[in-house]
Order: sequence, then structure tokens, then C-alpha cells
Amino acid sequence: MIFKKKAELTTQQIVMIIVLLTSFVILLIFLFKVNFQGTSEKEVCQSSIQLSGKTSFFGKIDCKTNYVCISGGGECKGFTSRETININLNDKSSKNQIMKALADKMVDCWWMFGEGKVDYVDLKALSTRVCAVCSEIAFDEKLISNKEFNSISYADFYSFLKTNYTNEDRTQTYLDYLQLIELNKLNEIYTDTGIFFNQKYGIYTGRDEKGMAPLPFSGSNAVVPPLLLDRTKSNLIGCKSFVTTP
Repeated sequence: MIFKKKAELTTQQIVMIIVLLTSFVILLIFLFKVNFQGTSEKEVCQSSIQLSGKTSFFGKIDCKTNYVCISGGGECKGFTSRETININLNDKSSKNQIMKALADKMVDCWWMFGEGKVDYVDLKALSTRVCAVCSEIAFDEKLISNKEFNSISYADFYSFLKTNYTNEDRTQTYLDYLQLIELNKLNEIYTDTGIFFNQKYGIYTGRDEKGMAPLPFSGSNAVVPPLLLDRTKSNLIGCKSFVTTP
């Protein structure tokens, strides 16, 4: 009897040691991947999303909204930015520079949140549309007052996404990577005709509870692709909660 109790105790200890070691290894992998001293916030976010999709033990999402000022040489007044993207207004390609800056932020958003492949929240528990505000974007006064152009039509932006590539070997367009659909369907959410520099914009993505009615442009896969929207019209995508923090 005494020997049996000792054996049972030893088995329990072994199980505890295995659990502790496994947890410690997962934590080490997480710390190694994140590398707090040299890793950007978007990489921290991407790592937390991947881990949230794999385990609930280290499932806390650590994603912050990035505040981006697209500047023609001035400041984005009334807007506290964490990142400034400079545009050369003397260059003929200045409009393309702006569209590339916006497209690259949409790519960052899609990459950070698992490219539609990661279930990073417990949708069954929430029964709602869960979203993320990857970036908030403002334009400086020089772009707002620019005489050549102070807006970009969604048709031009869509054309840029369709004909420009995310990689140097030109194998994947922005449109293909972002999994966006035809512009006439996107127009159901893009109620404005264009991107106006005197407005502030957000880049949003998200996931649906599988039983919910899909958005008109998101198909039936319960994924909201990255969308660039006037910040005051984010309610159009029906987000009930957000996983990002300011």
C-alpha cells in the first residue's frame, strides 16, 4: 500500500514537471519570437495573434493601433502620430507614393492578423463581429492644400492595388494578397467616391461569428479583409468589439 501511494505521488510529480516544462518552453519561444528590445509593435502583434490562434494559455492579444501621418513636408495638425511617411510633392509619382503608403499599411494589417487564416478570438463565446483598427491615418496641411490633387478616387486606388505588386519579383499584386473583390461590390461599403486628404481614415480588419450574415464584400468565410474607411464611418462594417488598443 505504501509503495503504491509513493508510485502514485511520483506519477503526479512527473505530470506536473512535464506541464511546467512545456509551459516554460512555450514562454521561451514567445519571448524569443517577440524579442522585446528589437521588435516592432507590428511583429509583437503578429506573434500574439499566432499564439492566440494556437493556445488559450498564452492567448492575450497585444496589438496597438498605429497612428500614421502622411506628410508632404508639414505636420498633421490635431493628430498625434507614431509614424510619419514623407511624400515628395515635386515628384510626378507623388500620388502613387501616397497610394503605396496606404496599400502597405493594409498589407501590414493583413499580415499582423493572420491573413484570414487564424482564429484569434473565441467567436462562439462572443457571437459578434470582432475587429481591429490596425492604423489611423491623417494627411498634413500641404497635402490638404495641394493644388494638383487633394484627394484620390477609390477607382484609382483600386486600380493601383490591382496593377502593383507587394514583392520585388512581381508575383503577387496588392489586390491578390489582400483578398479584396471587385470594386462594384466594395462600393457597398465605400459610400464616398474617394479618399479626401482633409479626412482621417482607419484601416480595419476582423472576423465574424460563423453563424452571422456575412458582409456584402466579405464572402462566406467569416473574414473581414483589410478596409480603408473614413474614420467616422467605421460603423458601416458592424464591429461590436475591438481587439486593438490605442
